[in-house]
This record gives sequence, C-alpha cells and structure tokens, in this order.
Amino acid sequence: MVQSSNLTMKSIFTTVLLCLSLSIAIAKEPPIRVTEIINSGDGKTAKTAYEVYSIDEEYQLLEHLKLNPKMQMHSIIDGQYFNILQVGEKQIYFKLISKPKAQII
Repeated sequence: MVQSSNLTMKSIFTTVLLCLSLSIAIAKEPPIRVTEIINSGDGKTAKTAYEVYSIDEEYQLLEHLKLNPKMQMHSIIDGQYFNILQVGEKQIYFKLISKPKAQII
C-alpha cells in the first residue's frame, strides 16, 4: 500500500511539473494576432503605424511589449482613423482597420 501511495504521489508530482513546464513554454510565445500587429509596422509614424482591429489589440501589444501609455489621442489622417499613445517621450501610432469579411465559398 505504501508503494502504491508513493507511486501515485510521484505520478501527480510529475504531471504537475509537466503542466508547469508547458505553461511557461506557451507563455513565452506572443499570441498570433500580436505577432501580426508587430509585423504590420513599427508604430513610429502614421505611415508605419501598427494596424489593429480594436483598441483591445492596442493594449494587448503594449502589454506584450511591457509598455505603459500615459496619454491617448485620436486623429483622422487622410481619412483614416488613428490612435496615438504617448509612452514616455515617444508616440506610438495605431491605425484602426476593418476586419476582412469572411469569404463565402
């Protein structure tokens, strides 16, 4: 009975360690959409703004980059909506774009 109990505890301990290892590995990878946003621009100007579908996505990117905005401004440039966030001495530009419509086949 003692051997069975030790084996069970060892199995539980191994399972917990495996789950923790997996969660740490998964946490290091940014969400797919964050990667797409990063690849859409550099956020330094309106022309190179990060392209986002929502304000939530702006804050997901900022959280991923560990940035804390101090102020947010809204602007329309050439008919396009932008959010400009002040982070320290820098401004980060986000262009609000429409989600692509699902294609019907």
